[in-house]
Amino acid sequence: MKIKRLRLEFIVREIIDQYNTLRKQLNNAIPSVSISNSKCSVGNECVKNQTCCVTMVVQVEINSMSQLDVIKERVIPSILATLLKGFLEFKNVKVQCQEDNELVLKVGMSEHCKSGKFWATLQNACIPIMELIDWERSRPERVYDNFCSYGIDSAWKFFVESVRSTTDAIGRNIHRQHLLVVADCLSVSGQFHGLSSQGLKQQRTWLSISSPFSEACFSRPAHSFINAAKRDSVDNLSGTLDAIAWGKEPCAGSSGPFKILYSGKSHETKQNEHIYDFLHNPEVQALEKNVMDTYRKRTEKTSKRRSALNSEGNATINGGAISFNQKFLNAKVGIWENIIDMRTSLQNMLREYTLNEVVTEQDKSCLMEALKFHPRGYDKIGVGIREIKIGVNPGHPSSRCFIVLRNDDTTADFSYNKCVLGAANSISPELGSYIENRRSNRAVRPHQL
Repeated sequence: MKIKRLRLEFIVREIIDQYNTLRKQLNNAIPSVSISNSKCSVGNECVKNQTCCVTMVVQVEINSMSQLDVIKERVIPSILATLLKGFLEFKNVKVQCQEDNELVLKVGMSEHCKSGKFWATLQNACIPIMELIDWERSRPERVYDNFCSYGIDSAWKFFVESVRSTTDAIGRNIHRQHLLVVADCLSVSGQFHGLSSQGLKQQRTWLSISSPFSEACFSRPAHSFINAAKRDSVDNLSGTLDAIAWGKEPCAGSSGPFKILYSGKSHETKQNEHIYDFLHNPEVQALEKNVMDTYRKRTEKTSKRRSALNSEGNATINGGAISFNQKFLNAKVGIWENIIDMRTSLQNMLREYTLNEVVTEQDKSCLMEALKFHPRGYDKIGVGIREIKIGVNPGHPSSRCFIVLRNDDTTADFSYNKCVLGAANSISPELGSYIENRRSNRAVRPHQL
């Protein structure tokens, strides 16, 4: 009590107030109790302090045994569960440090808080310190709390930006239009419950959609099927997930036939192979050697150019003297160490592959990274890239370029020089102007794409 700064009078007052409130909510179903602090008859410590115990007195009724059961089962548990300080709705409060060394508080919701009421409860609890909180930068982390507190538009925007930042963080490139379609589908009922099993269930309930097979995929299958049978539900298999589960052609995206075939052979587990035996396999060693040879050839040219740089940051490339600020050369660009590494890597790809040859997955990842710096990279990617190959731009038939094959079978070509220029501008406008001038003067001769 000393650590929590609690006085006995305060404890008794809180117990009385909360018990009377509970009794009123239950329409006086529990007996009236007189609660006070008095002298304790047990323990030497309590004898010295005349007001160290809380005493409860109940008036005896005719049916005393029944009354005793109510006291044991309802009165005593409710009094022991009385919250003296704090809020039942809050599970914990964590102090976290942001990337800019700013401290923030993260409040966790407990099981006693109703869904959708958490943010309003938190705001009411913070009324005594309202002026100390930056409410413009404070927000709930759950979509449904956003919806209940600020409306469907705010929840819609919060959902789109949250999913976008999450997919970017894990390296998944999802077209923004697809995210907007998902957000629109989740909000078409006028409610916004979020992209979860409970949210999808609520959406189907609001729209009166019967899809027991989809529900079974997100929750307990046996329970879902039993409830569907009791309701005599019918599933038309109109969704992508349930259609594929039954071998039907999905009705979304690029569609296409989908069949589940049985080969007739029983499943056979592969024999375990020792890791060292696998690494010493001639095929694995040959593949590793080819990869290392390709990497060495690419880095040799970069090393020669880098070694030409003197302490003042000057270099000679293709017979032309150029000058770089040393801090620009040390600036990292995406997955490349600097702008020269990036340009050399992309140039080598154009030279090493034959016309119409599809690049490897490793080089495809590098080109996807380079497209982030292209001024029209978003349009070039479109609905998503299936593969990238080497081709020729019709406007420049004498030079090679990269051809993007999208998932919808459309194509587009892009200039690696524009990617390099965009990357240079992202480092410094001065470096971008320098690269542009060198391209115009042809001191450094790139492929004209």
